[in-house]
Amino acid sequence: MDQERTVAEVIGMNVKRLRTDRGLTAPEVGRLLGDVLGKVWARQTVYQVEAGDRAMAAEEVAAFAHVLDCPVADLLAVPDDVGEVRIGELTVPAAEWRVLPAASSVDDLVSLRLFHTAQQVKQSMRLSNSLFENLVRDVTTHARASSTLRERIEQEYEIGRGRDRRQLVDQARLDDETVTDEDVDLNLSPATETAREVLKSLGRE
Repeated sequence: MDQERTVAEVIGMNVKRLRTDRGLTAPEVGRLLGDVLGKVWARQTVYQVEAGDRAMAAEEVAAFAHVLDCPVADLLAVPDDVGEVRIGELTVPAAEWRVLPAASSVDDLVSLRLFHTAQQVKQSMRLSNSLFENLVRDVTTHARASSTLRERIEQEYEIGRGRDRRQLVDQARLDDETVTDEDVDLNLSPATETAREVLKSLGRE
């Protein structure tokens, strides 16, 4: 049966699996983390991470990736037996979490998760507009400092807008030339509209 896990639990499951695969003990991982972060981690702290009982800062996630000799993305990969990932009060289906593209840094990866979460919030009418607005603001803040994230959102918008235009043409059974840009703007999908909101905040749309 598919399980629901928090982000911390997903990371912890991956840390435990990778540590075991590499034949490392928790004390050994703690010592290696000390070499990176300047302070040895107690084995109990490593076990807390593996159990999902300890949230980590971005640099700590990066340190675990270094110690376990894996990409940071591997620590955030959703195990096959997990059906949903919980982010605060929001629950994201694992299948949708997995389709996010690769990122070049921890910050970009986290920001792409936020962007995807904002898309899900936009799609769900049960969630408040304020949550969506806060997520868009957070993604915009990161995107201003990240060319990777800006390019990914621009790509998402262009692809989404083209897809929405084709869908509108199919639904209305019209020629592509008959559908105006205004028609498309009024019928954007939630995912495309989220990308547009971020680009507007960046002054790029």
